[in-house]
Amino acid sequence: MMIGRKILFCALCSVILAACGRADQRHSAPRPTAVANASVSTDAGPPLDAQTPVDPHDTARALAALEPTVAAESGADGVVALSGRADLWEHGQDVTLRLEVMGCKPGATYPARIQAGSDCSAQTLAAEAWPAGEGIDTFACTRTGGAFLAYYARTATEAKPWTIGGPRESDVVGHALVLFDAENGQPVACGVIERAPAAPLSETNAMRGPSVQIRAAIAGVCVFDRLVPKVRPDCPDYAEAVECASAHCELDRCIDACAAYVKCMARTPDLDVCVVAYTCEPEEKCSRCQSEVVQCEQDVCLDKLSCAGPTRSDGACNQLKGCCNDSSDDAASCLDTVDKLARFGGDAECQRLIDDWNVRGDRSRPCLPD
Repeated sequence: MMIGRKILFCALCSVILAACGRADQRHSAPRPTAVANASVSTDAGPPLDAQTPVDPHDTARALAALEPTVAAESGADGVVALSGRADLWEHGQDVTLRLEVMGCKPGATYPARIQAGSDCSAQTLAAEAWPAGEGIDTFACTRTGGAFLAYYARTATEAKPWTIGGPRESDVVGHALVLFDAENGQPVACGVIERAPAAPLSETNAMRGPSVQIRAAIAGVCVFDRLVPKVRPDCPDYAEAVECASAHCELDRCIDACAAYVKCMARTPDLDVCVVAYTCEPEEKCSRCQSEVVQCEQDVCLDKLSCAGPTRSDGACNQLKGCCNDSSDDAASCLDTVDKLARFGGDAECQRLIDDWNVRGDRSRPCLPD
């Protein structure tokens, strides 16, 4: 199947369209799936950088099982009980948080915070945040499915970086990760972050595996490159996108799961990799991990992929924001997605969404200029 348009639609636009009356279960967050480590042929192309030493990718890991809080279980103040899983891993000196949640209230938003306490007691939930535990994104629940999959990266250059098993002031292990209901401020899910077994090295790394072009295609760059108008012909920068996806989105493990897809693309090295990417057929496990990598890039690597010019104050993106507020059942998620579209595709991409909104005719109100 041609995965490009499906991934882009799901990753960037589904929230807007779902918020305006479209019910499509394909847009709910996927259930956790195991990514197989398949051997990748070393003849799939030159390595990303043959002079770069191999780094031990993603060896330090942690996890937290998120369970409903007492307030959520009791239904106090209309709080909806939700549950899920948080995975954290180190890459170099950065730490990535992968958050998968089920049972959330469609359209609701959930700020995340790491508390100073080491349990999910009422005392910990009511206390101040751990000094390095603030500044995490607010996550939006999709309107269809009542779930979300989201990523957040804490880099070493930030004022309060994270580590897994590092110095006390930066070590996330032993602290409680909490999700709050943005509407009433109640804690709705909590889990204590625990050290997880170190992950084995992936088959793919900077010294072994496919070329940067194929790695970029696995990372979904062809989706962003081909389907969104851009202002510079050399954008996105494939190497920058691959570097970010490798650091924060476990791209190497996804390439391991896409061994057959990689071999198919490597058979025609003289063709444009994006043409080949749409011709070759990825396996189901490859498609699943690609979808997650693209979601991760949307959350933490969008600046590396953005090729848009500046948006205008009277442009389509601001118009679309107005339509989110006026005509959406899911305004917060709609606005968040428009913000990503504005950064990624600019007014041209927002106009495409407005055209789709109006042409389909299944919204409560058309999206028209004021």
